[in-house]
Amino acid sequence: MYRGRVGYEASPKPSLRLAAISANQQHHASKLALIASRLSGSGTVDCNAPVSSKMKHLMKRQKQRAMVEQRNDEIASENR
Repeated sequence: MYRGRVGYEASPKPSLRLAAISANQQHHASKLALIASRLSGSGTVDCNAPVSSKMKHLMKRQKQRAMVEQRNDEIASENR
């Protein structure tokens, strides 16, 4: 017995099967249109700079500067 394409249930009326195929095709076309309408590179990955990169208190890197200053003080004291 031929049941048609794999993945489609055998329906008593061919018009119902064609309607199901048509609905699937329309759904697929709408998904493709949605993908095509996206901007290039703006899919699911956010490539923008993080919000924290604009925060001035994080740009100053106070801890790193304090560590460098402490190290320089140690070197200066050893050289005396």
